[in-house]
Amino acid sequence: DLSTALAALAGSQLRTSNTNRQQPAANNQTHEMTVPNELIGCIIGKGGTKIAEIRQISGAMIRISNCEEREGGATDRTITITGNPDAVALAQYLISM
Repeated sequence: DLSTALAALAGSQLRTSNTNRQQPAANNQTHEMTVPNELIGCIIGKGGTKIAEIRQISGAMIRISNCEEREGGATDRTITITGNPDAVALAQYLISM
């Protein structure tokens, strides 16, 4: 089931996180995703708990931009995810859940 697979994936990330920090940044990749401002609270969570959990589980560095206004008054936030390819993919998955 999904939670078992996620736990196994998170476990493998936690086990390898120490070695990943010592590798050169050349292995890192960056991914940007755009999220409507009204949904950003669901990703950050109360007091930042959910985003902190996503950072810890994935091992990725996650940065959320300030509000950017677009044409038509719609506002979006840009989420920048940086880390090794597995960490970035896991963070993307956890954010989009």
